[in-house]
Amino acid sequence: MSTANQPSCRDPLILVVDDEPIQLETICRGLHLFGYRCVGAGDAEKALALLDAWPIAILVTDLTMPTISGFELIAQVRRRQPALPLLAITGLALRPEIDDLRAHGVRVLQKPFTPDDLDQAIRETLEVRS
Repeated sequence: MSTANQPSCRDPLILVVDDEPIQLETICRGLHLFGYRCVGAGDAEKALALLDAWPIAILVTDLTMPTISGFELIAQVRRRQPALPLLAITGLALRPEIDDLRAHGVRVLQKPFTPDDLDQAIRETLEVRS
């Protein structure tokens, strides 16, 4: 698990899920620079445990992961916390499964993306859900 420094208790806590440790650390560090608190998980099982333990404001997950994919993680999260804002990040080309996520209110951000792109996607996702 990777945790960036927490700037203040009023900032939203973001759970980032990615099986690539460098990607996970890079995203959390970038989010910290934008004033977010971030907790990271390297797999879906850890993410689900963190969802039960922390007041997560938004889940950001990669879609391609071993064992439990981001698609399945999103489905499980929707059953547990239907109102939780969700943001999927992916390098996958457009596929029907991605269109289905969008149709069900999940924002999808295509890789590669800039820190500004991620910040904007998080802000827009949180605004839609609030």
